[in-house]
Amino acid sequence: MNLFDSIGLKADPFSTSPNVELFYPAVEHRQCLEGLELAIRMRRGLSVIRGGIGVGKTTISRKLIQNFKAESDDFDFYLILDPKFESEIILLKHIIELFGVNDTAESVQECRNIIENYLLKVGVEQGKTLVLIIDEGQNLPGEMLDVFRTLLNFETDDIKLLQLIIFGQPEMGTMIHKYTNFEDRISFDFEIGPIALEDMKGMIDHRIEVTGGNAGDWFSDKAILKIHKNTQGYPSKVPQLCHQLLLTMMSEEKTEINEEMVQRVISGKIDTGGLLKQKKKNYNQIAVNKLLDVLRKDRPEKEQDKSEPLVVDDDDDDWPDDIDFDGVLPQADDRDQNGILDYQEDFLVFEADPPIFDDLIDMNNNGIIDSLEDDYEPEYEYGINRKGWHLTASYDVLDNLTFQAGWLNEREVSSARQ
Repeated sequence: MNLFDSIGLKADPFSTSPNVELFYPAVEHRQCLEGLELAIRMRRGLSVIRGGIGVGKTTISRKLIQNFKAESDDFDFYLILDPKFESEIILLKHIIELFGVNDTAESVQECRNIIENYLLKVGVEQGKTLVLIIDEGQNLPGEMLDVFRTLLNFETDDIKLLQLIIFGQPEMGTMIHKYTNFEDRISFDFEIGPIALEDMKGMIDHRIEVTGGNAGDWFSDKAILKIHKNTQGYPSKVPQLCHQLLLTMMSEEKTEINEEMVQRVISGKIDTGGLLKQKKKNYNQIAVNKLLDVLRKDRPEKEQDKSEPLVVDDDDDDWPDDIDFDGVLPQADDRDQNGILDYQEDFLVFEADPPIFDDLIDMNNNGIIDSLEDDYEPEYEYGINRKGWHLTASYDVLDNLTFQAGWLNEREVSSARQ
């Protein structure tokens, strides 16, 4: 269901997935990409990219790979998403498997020999460039840096056989600094920060244009200023807020997003339920017609001329009770009104869903920061007959030590249908 077709868009312009089609080359992002591409083409060896959560590191890595897509005969890219390796042999075996090498080994030296022979085959015999990208580099155990230093020693008189790019959070720099021999091999070192106001405006316009709109649509200049102040220019937080703003504008049947609307969205004083109801009505009518057709066929011939049965909707949620998932519970189909039916959500949070998260945290440790999730997604599947709430709190014990705690309350519910 495309909620945005009513305003002329073919898709959600503010998706939070790392979609390279929506990538906007902000100044630092463009500089980073250009530096990485140059390092790869010149086969310089090691590149390190640092940046806080939500500055766009993952999107840059995907965009980098796409930039070389047309040259797949000359460049091979490999990606390690979670580099939490417990030992050198485990890391080396993973690399061998990642490269698709069929040889096996049981010792570190044998693994090194297999990798070196493969790099020579690809880099010298085939004349290709092999690029290994490591995401979330701050999770890499420090001693593994020496392992990669050894692999970077595989070279000819002119070129490095392995092009290694590590993306990680700023604290990764402190870890690298402890390994001087590894740090000395860095040919391109770059740190990404939040984007400036002009870049943020450009990003918003670009996303709207890519999905079928026009630059400058809907967002007023004062609204843009308010968005930048609230998100502090973090590329991951801007789409989250703009998505809510666009839904609010459509729900309220307005044609502009102004400063006042931005403040209401930030404060959580919005109601986008009307938008979903408008969309649901189209599907409801189809479902009702099918239901009535079945009822007609089941009637005896002599009853065909009687009046049609009334469509009962006791909870007034636009879903007739006969096909309503939850029967007659008022608005329980989408109680948090986030555009997703409650029984389709991983966690039925209902009113407890804050529309905007300010903290760049990942309380449930699932690899996605909470500001990009509809709710604090749990680690296990919830049944459709469960509901509850989830609260979190934090306390700064020291300047560099924060205590965080969460409370999950869940109960099983029943109804005439379950």
